[in-house]
Amino acid sequence: EEYEAGLKDFNKAIEIDPSAAMAYNGRGLTNQKTGRYSDALHDFDKCIELAPDYEYGYLNRSLLLREIGVPEKALPDLDKLIELYPNSGYAYSGKGCIYLELEQYDNALKEFSKAVELEPSNPDYIFNKAVAEAYLKKNQEAINDFTATLDINEQYADAYLYRGMVYAVMGKKSEAQRDFDRAIMLDPENAKAKRELEKLK
Repeated sequence: EEYEAGLKDFNKAIEIDPSAAMAYNGRGLTNQKTGRYSDALHDFDKCIELAPDYEYGYLNRSLLLREIGVPEKALPDLDKLIELYPNSGYAYSGKGCIYLELEQYDNALKEFSKAVELEPSNPDYIFNKAVAEAYLKKNQEAINDFTATLDINEQYADAYLYRGMVYAVMGKKSEAQRDFDRAIMLDPENAKAKRELEKLK
């Protein structure tokens, strides 16, 4: 009901001013939230056509394309974001996440490394870089980056979980168990950590 009311407001704003790029962006987000994906895509396309330098048009379209299962189509939007904001790690990290989904781990690591270079204190970027390193079997680098993530945010349950998984692969069972226990303590519903802990026994 709340979304339907919002939709009416955006429709009215567009009727009054058909060149209102932000109204198309807002309507696109509302359509996306209510599952009207083709309408949302049309709205983001129109937003970008009207305001080619408005970053949220590209950002929101890229997130929609990932949500509907075509992440590779989101890459050009993230490239445009990098062109507009070359010093922001967000778009590089977004590209890295897409490459992870596509199992292109070398490309993922390259993008996450750039994100970390730009924003070295962002724990999510360091964590993602470590995940890519783990997929590439760069185990010690992954351990170092999961540890760096925890140095910034010691409540980061997934960093304990994934560091524990790398320790397990390296045969370091006691370190792995300690990390899985810590992940479960921070996130008692973490089924993956419980499964990994069970596998150690």
